[in-house]
Amino acid sequence: MKNLRIDCISKSYGVKALLEEAQLLVNEGDHVGLVGKNGTGKSTFFDILAGKQEADDLKMDHPNDYRIELLDQDKHFPSDWTLREAMLREGNPHKELIDQYEKTLEAMTAHPENKKLQEAFAKAQLEMTHADAWTYEAQLKSAIEQLGLPDWSEKVGNLSGGQQKRLAIASVLFSQADLLLLDEPTNHLDLRAITWLENYLKQYSGSFILITHDRYFLDSVVKDIVELDQGKFRRYSGNYEDYLKKRAQRLEEEALELHKKEQAYKNELAWMRTGAKARSTKQEARIKRFYHLEKEIKDKNQADDLAIEAQHQRLGKRGLSLENISLYRDEYKIVEDLTAYWQKGQRVAIVGPNGVGKTSFLEGLVGNLPFIAGNYQIGDTVRMTYYQQLTEDLPEDQTIIDYMTQVGLKNDLSNEQLSSIPQLLESFLFPRSMQRLAIGRLSGGEKRRLYLLSHLTKEPNVLLLDEPTNDLDLETLTILTDYFREFPGLLIFVSHDRYFIDQLATDILYIQGNGDFLLTKRSLAELEGELLQRQAPSEDSSSETDVKIQEVQKKTVKKKLSYHEEKEWATIEDRISEAEEKLAEIKSEMPTDMSDYLALNAWQEACDKAQAHLDDLMDRWEYLAEKR
Repeated sequence: MKNLRIDCISKSYGVKALLEEAQLLVNEGDHVGLVGKNGTGKSTFFDILAGKQEADDLKMDHPNDYRIELLDQDKHFPSDWTLREAMLREGNPHKELIDQYEKTLEAMTAHPENKKLQEAFAKAQLEMTHADAWTYEAQLKSAIEQLGLPDWSEKVGNLSGGQQKRLAIASVLFSQADLLLLDEPTNHLDLRAITWLENYLKQYSGSFILITHDRYFLDSVVKDIVELDQGKFRRYSGNYEDYLKKRAQRLEEEALELHKKEQAYKNELAWMRTGAKARSTKQEARIKRFYHLEKEIKDKNQADDLAIEAQHQRLGKRGLSLENISLYRDEYKIVEDLTAYWQKGQRVAIVGPNGVGKTSFLEGLVGNLPFIAGNYQIGDTVRMTYYQQLTEDLPEDQTIIDYMTQVGLKNDLSNEQLSSIPQLLESFLFPRSMQRLAIGRLSGGEKRRLYLLSHLTKEPNVLLLDEPTNDLDLETLTILTDYFREFPGLLIFVSHDRYFIDQLATDILYIQGNGDFLLTKRSLAELEGELLQRQAPSEDSSSETDVKIQEVQKKTVKKKLSYHEEKEWATIEDRISEAEEKLAEIKSEMPTDMSDYLALNAWQEACDKAQAHLDDLMDRWEYLAEKR
């Protein structure tokens, strides 16, 4: 059995201790998910195991031939390498066998009657069979295909950025290492590739430790969860769902224990205030216990939860209106003849294979890439912000507080709002002790969190988000998901995170490529099989659940508004405003006596009636808008 035992690992940056004499055992065949808040040291731990960083203290034991392979966000290969060279690197036990077989095959093809070459070729075939290298080679080439990579004779320099990321994943998976360290492997993968990777890791016979923000992925592939918290590892058997239940139980027990300690602390504090002095060994020990107890209680009571209290401007009836729009990037069709009306309360997920133009579509909405046909209108009250996938514009040498003050000045925040930036940063888990740090010293997830905060200070009512879940920890994502679900404006986002999409999306725009698309209110869970394995629809298919792309895209002949409908259209927005004000007025008159059930029932009925009236008006507005 090839196991890795860490008896002690410690690492600090200045006064911040990421790992404090932490211990961990990884047995052969373990499938482990590593979780913890951004900035707790997960990626640093991976870097130490892979030899990219040095620990302050490390006591680790494993066999001499134990190999560790790291997939991180910065893995690159020389541009003149072929895919084959990137996949079959030195140290891979199958490399020599496959190299020898292919060399012998090439020689024998040139000289088929040479008996020595025939014998050498037969030997190479036998060695490939004994080592099961045929299966390995077949799986390797299948992975290249499933990950959307070209033939393995292609040069790395000819690959796109996304393809190079996927090549890095494949090279690590097939490295034949004893332990794989996978840092956010689903980043830059589409749904088809994520499903392939998920199935591959479930069947994987070796060991791996995985960091991911994708909850479905984590639940599916790991057997144990290791939590990194306050410099220590804590292990839980089961997947992420099991971990949440066991952790909640542990936190309840710790809360009870903390309450007992707080009561003991009050007693000891009263004793200390009497002027206790260490006149005896017992008193000295008691004083030491007091200070230890005080520190423990302060550490436990530190606020460590993300709290989003961002402001936003009210969004009126008109959000974004797209009528028969077409969008190209150079000669490539992204969408063609798309009509959609998106308003407040809608949360639109944009999905599709890599390279079809999902980010380009957001660029079109924000105005960076012009629509070449159709009518695109932005409502008068729209206040839009665009959270991009890349954060290169963050100034690495600027401090957190200076950057956010600069953002506030740019967004015309009031003096009162500017003075509250330190508190706002604290609510986003940037304590005051950290606010003078240079941005370059933050972890990837902390940078993403800061970048999001910089956008929310603009008080937007339309959020465009490009892969917002990348690099964020799962706890932060849970809070963000709750915030986005209650966001009163319009949310349009690109994501490959299935859990995030299922939790939020009211509508899905699936961009297929070459101008084709599917616009639906069905959930991703219902569409997933179709999105991953969809074949061309059969001639006699008429099922509603198997909506044909061609039918969705088909132009419909618009009927013009009638004379009475034109008059109705002229006043409907005012009527909607009145209905909203009436609903708000009724809600503000909620009975204060919660025991008066008759009054409460009457108030609730009035609310329901006003809400139904508003919903009817909104449905009518959408109907009339589609006919105009």
